[in-house]
Amino acid sequence: MNPLDEIEEMAVKETFTLRVDTNLILNASGPTGESIFQIPLLGLTILTIARRSTNDLATTELTRWTIATLLRQYQTLRISGRRIAWSVIFRKHCAEAILFLEQTGLIEVLEVPTRQIRATNAGTSFLRSLRNRSDEIGLLARGLDHSATAALQGGMDLL
Repeated sequence: MNPLDEIEEMAVKETFTLRVDTNLILNASGPTGESIFQIPLLGLTILTIARRSTNDLATTELTRWTIATLLRQYQTLRISGRRIAWSVIFRKHCAEAILFLEQTGLIEVLEVPTRQIRATNAGTSFLRSLRNRSDEIGLLARGLDHSATAALQGGMDLL
């Protein structure tokens, strides 16, 4: 018998109530400040922003939109949005994520007066397939989609 079965059996026998603070669960399951520097998460966030944006996005503005989206997605993060958006390491990782997305054909970088990005058809299809999944990846993709939409419509009020 595994430990969870034993706990369930004890709960049935003893009829006790288990109270769990949901804020503790959210804080435990949420990312740490360092985990938002992961290039796959940044790439997925940037691709979602590019897809949700009605206009092409300047790469110079992208780090601020990325951190605004991530702060909306992970409201338990205890970091300063302005400070992290200007972080050299965060900007470097965002640039690496943009390069990866461009090389895989999920976004295109336009060389107009300022470098701007746009989601390609392949990028849009990729995001659609992720959002349709029923696992944690699908949950993450849908959450980032909602957060990017809120950040783009509401501005960068969290920064």
